[in-house]
Amino acid sequence: MFKYLLVGCAISGLVGCAGESDTGSGTDDFTGSVQFDSFYSSLQDCPRTEVEPSFWHARCDGVGVWKILIQESGPHQDVAILNERDQFDLDVRTALAGVSGPTTYSPKAEWRVRRDRQEPSAVILPFSIGQRGFLAVAKVSREKSCVVKLVETNKDDANELARQAADLASDAACPEVPSVE
Repeated sequence: MFKYLLVGCAISGLVGCAGESDTGSGTDDFTGSVQFDSFYSSLQDCPRTEVEPSFWHARCDGVGVWKILIQESGPHQDVAILNERDQFDLDVRTALAGVSGPTTYSPKAEWRVRRDRQEPSAVILPFSIGQRGFLAVAKVSREKSCVVKLVETNKDDANELARQAADLASDAACPEVPSVE
């Protein structure tokens, strides 16, 4: 499994209880830079619908109108973010085509919300493929939401690198294949 597996509400780093917030990547009041806060949502115990014996999906609450849809088919889980109108599939396995093994998402998501706005600008989704762990940084936008960066969790500063990428995500273009750091 991966280094920053988020279990329960007791582990530091990306962890917080659902609905709990954490001030992060703050800005200096003297520079006028944008400030972000983190809000955490659970990806466990979400209402689940079985489509067929080896395929199910679960709709999990996020922040505001945003939700996370987890879909499992055999050994793989896929994830999408959605609002009341649109669904945006986040195909992380395309960027990691050379990495094999089952795909599993962590039980927590970290939403990055600009202090001057009411909606999240990014979400960080920890997941593993086989024995390798990653943090998927996804831009959250009503026009186009997508994965903008993948950070391997074997780095000591993986959480901070993911938060930095998340805080820049609203201005980022959606890449055909996200970079892996």
